[in-house]
Amino acid sequence: MLDTERDRQWSSILSLTQKMLSAAYESEWDSLISYEAQRSKLLSIFFENKPLPAESEVLRKGITKTMAADKEIYRLSAAAHVQIGGKLNKLANHKSATSAYLKNTG
Repeated sequence: MLDTERDRQWSSILSLTQKMLSAAYESEWDSLISYEAQRSKLLSIFFENKPLPAESEVLRKGITKTMAADKEIYRLSAAAHVQIGGKLNKLANHKSATSAYLKNTG
């Protein structure tokens, strides 16, 4: 059980995690980065004080959810990275073909 202030902080952390996950699903990478920076700061503040034994179950559940969300965010970002890499390769190939065409027609 968390006291009111710690509960508010923990809820904010969990909310930011969900916003990060939603941003990843929407490929809103700039938003995700912003949310992650906010969450990281809140986590640092939250864990400045050692959790009490009475808080352990609530924190365990939240950490488990956060870890699952982070794993999914990583999966989505890795897939986006591969997709972007493929598009960049196609663009580079197209640029090379255009350059060769212009060189031979000019």
